[in-house]
Amino acid sequence: MKFIMGYPLDDHHPAVSPPENYRGDFRADIAAGLVGVGLIVNSEDNRGIPMLEKDYNNMSKFLNRCRKHFFSYILAQRKKIMS
Repeated sequence: MKFIMGYPLDDHHPAVSPPENYRGDFRADIAAGLVGVGLIVNSEDNRGIPMLEKDYNNMSKFLNRCRKHFFSYILAQRKKIMS
């Protein structure tokens, strides 16, 4: 898990190449998504350098965070449609 999660932080080379037709910075976009669910945080000790959150390898915590953000997104989209 550390190998996979380290990829957006430039710690490791990817085991699989990004999609050929992906437009944008794949690594940066993954990092932004992981920051959004709290799995990457800015280190207070290293002056804002991004690092993995201490419980990054806790799969149930990861899934709960993703579910929370997914439902928040769905509710926001629903509000846009309804207004």
